[in-house]
Amino acid sequence: MSLLSPLALLFGLLAAPVIALYLLRLRRRERRVSSTFLWRQVTRDLEANAPWQKLRPNLLLLLQLLILAALVFALARPVWLRDSRVQGDLLLVLDTSASMQAADVAPTRFGAAQQKALEWIDRLPAGHLASIILMGETPAVLVAQSSDRGRLREAVTQARPGTGGANLEAALSLAASLVREGGRSEVVVLSDGNVTSIRPPGAMPFVLRHESIGTPTGNLAVDAFSTRRAAAGLDGLARVSNYGPAAGAVSVQLYADGKLYDMRDIEVPPGGDSVVRWSALPGAALFEVRLVPGDIFPLDDRAWAAGGSGDAARALLVTGGNRFLEKALSLQPGLELTLARPESFSGQGDYDLWVFDGFLPRELPRGAVFILAPPAGGVSWVSQVPAPVRGLRPGESGLLEYVDLSELHIREALTLRLPPEAQSLLESDEGYLAAVWDEPQRRMAVFAFDLHDSDLPLQPTFPILVQHLVSWLLPGLGSGLNVRSGEVVNAPVSPQAGRAWVETPGGQRVQVAPPFPPDPLPADQLGVYRVVQELDGKEHVNYFVANLFRPEESALSPSALPSVATGPAETPGDRHVPWEISPWLALAALAVLGLEWWVYSRGY
Repeated sequence: MSLLSPLALLFGLLAAPVIALYLLRLRRRERRVSSTFLWRQVTRDLEANAPWQKLRPNLLLLLQLLILAALVFALARPVWLRDSRVQGDLLLVLDTSASMQAADVAPTRFGAAQQKALEWIDRLPAGHLASIILMGETPAVLVAQSSDRGRLREAVTQARPGTGGANLEAALSLAASLVREGGRSEVVVLSDGNVTSIRPPGAMPFVLRHESIGTPTGNLAVDAFSTRRAAAGLDGLARVSNYGPAAGAVSVQLYADGKLYDMRDIEVPPGGDSVVRWSALPGAALFEVRLVPGDIFPLDDRAWAAGGSGDAARALLVTGGNRFLEKALSLQPGLELTLARPESFSGQGDYDLWVFDGFLPRELPRGAVFILAPPAGGVSWVSQVPAPVRGLRPGESGLLEYVDLSELHIREALTLRLPPEAQSLLESDEGYLAAVWDEPQRRMAVFAFDLHDSDLPLQPTFPILVQHLVSWLLPGLGSGLNVRSGEVVNAPVSPQAGRAWVETPGGQRVQVAPPFPPDPLPADQLGVYRVVQELDGKEHVNYFVANLFRPEESALSPSALPSVATGPAETPGDRHVPWEISPWLALAALAVLGLEWWVYSRGY
């Protein structure tokens, strides 16, 4: 034991006046007499007697000295050094990835992690701060630098696991930002160790501890599932992987629009996989694969696919070199981009979208066609000679909604002769510079200028404009997307839709537009997402699905965290923290004071 304020012991000298008061106190014995008249003179004589008498045992004096001693020691602030799990400030990192929903420990891995977190909070020394961080695809801070145990416990209790991965690197970087400068901190990661790959983030200003959650266990998982249109109809493929040390037998059930269509019994070798194929599937909007019986991790026992979900739209970009256009097209969800040079173009191939940049074939293909910088005089609806652009202004097409072109500059351009049904995108004093229109066998979008002769690719709204054009050229693009859970999805919504919303697997209805472009939607639930958009007074429905498809989450056996450089190593003395007992001494003094009052009231 040690004292934080040893000089306060000088207050112990107050015991001397207390004792002196008892020495000076007159002591008389009570006697019953018939009259006090004859005793008045005796009383006056006793008042003059010597007060310093031998100190006799007195319970009240003892209690008062105990009160004084407790108060003096409380002022001296005595402390004990005791063992503690917490070293400095505490930062608790809870893994919220999908694998934490495995039920190999009760109630689940995440539930066990919550219990451990509550134990750490209960052992937090007085005056120390704690923070709560959730480690998912994107880490989040629930509580930052708080000593309020009630608030910390509530945050841990209300936390919920997700369906994505665990980004350890981002979580540790976030924890480092919460460390007080010059202070000592400890980060405790409550995780099964199944995290995404980590780049060494450099030295971290804390001591890192990993408390592993879970037990070694096997698992059968649907790792892939898709459908694709073939010559004979719709084909399906599912891959089942075994993440255990022993072979596993399971039944694979296929559902079409909620009705059981087929069932296959398979055996998956340890550490391997087995592929199940279906041909000539019935026409259905949605398909689902289930593994029966299930296991301790149900999230990867099911997978969904929309009819033809494996059919990404194919686009061919014929260009002599246009990085801006190539990048903008490659960002479109559900679009598979192929590049070709003008001299190698043959016109062969089954493409949904044809993009010609500075080149025109002898005959335009059918379908969706996007033309940029057509050669002068190459077609009848393009002017013969480019001219400087004056009076540039946007057209009136609905595709320009939320596309700001007020700061656009174009050096020179051709002009277009448009059919009556065309929608103008860009105009100048010389004529139309960009437009879209429909023809009997194709859908056209034309820019009559070279992107390199303008600053359009540098405009913040250029990617939005390209997205609107591609959505108009390919109205069904994005339907049937198959994404991994936890990813952010740009819902396939037409820019001409009056309103659009998404119905999640959990039944929530989330409006994504307006405004345009649609707000990205996190696919944080497994299952089918229904996209509804209002076009021409009617509701059009598309689907996309979110599946787990994360080998690092399906491999349930816990593992150690990647090596990370952290702060100075702890020494044996680091685990001792001072425990001040002044409050307990003050409480003891109050209790003795109550006892002293009781003794006095009894007439002692």
